[in-house]
Amino acid sequence: MSQSCLRGVRRLWGLLVPRKHIEMIIVGGDGGREKVVKLGAWVDNTRRRASQLGDQRRADLDALGMRW
Repeated sequence: MSQSCLRGVRRLWGLLVPRKHIEMIIVGGDGGREKVVKLGAWVDNTRRRASQLGDQRRADLDALGMRW
């Protein structure tokens, strides 16, 4: 998941994202194509699998403000 996408959502909800929330992102820079990211599902799944995350991954998400 893109850290810039997570930063934007953190500003809006503090990573308390509704499960059905989606984000549209541009892939490939200028002139790239739009892609749907099921961000709410990703955040929810990540929380449910927190015990399986590596230490560095968990620390990165903590730094972004992830609420467990």
